[in-house]
Amino acid sequence: MPWAQKDDGAWTDPVLATLSDPAYRLHDNCWTYAANKLTDGRISRAEVARVAAMFGLTDADNLTEIIGELVTSTLWTEDLHGYDLVGWLDQNRSRAQVESDRAQNRERQRRYAKKRWKRKPGSSSGETSDG
Repeated sequence: MPWAQKDDGAWTDPVLATLSDPAYRLHDNCWTYAANKLTDGRISRAEVARVAAMFGLTDADNLTEIIGELVTSTLWTEDLHGYDLVGWLDQNRSRAQVESDRAQNRERQRRYAKKRWKRKPGSSSGETSDG
């Protein structure tokens, strides 16, 4: 399971400290959403709206204003399709890294189970090499 990482000094960051409460909550929730969904810190407009709705921010004009606050503060960058959370990949593992770690863990667990249960290669019936 991926997890979101933030600098443990983020609470003293002057940019974060000046955000309005809804802007801070939107930023923080999108940060963890990006980790959970393996977006590499990239969030579409629809995803931002869904995340905002989770904490009751459903007014479109208000959401636009809050997103503007995040873009102006340089915490987010904006393009035609959505937003990038600035610095996200500096503090978090990329999708490729998470998927690689998962594949390595699956292989390690497969090797351990094979050794532990001494299964014959290709055996699915629980048959062991002891016969």
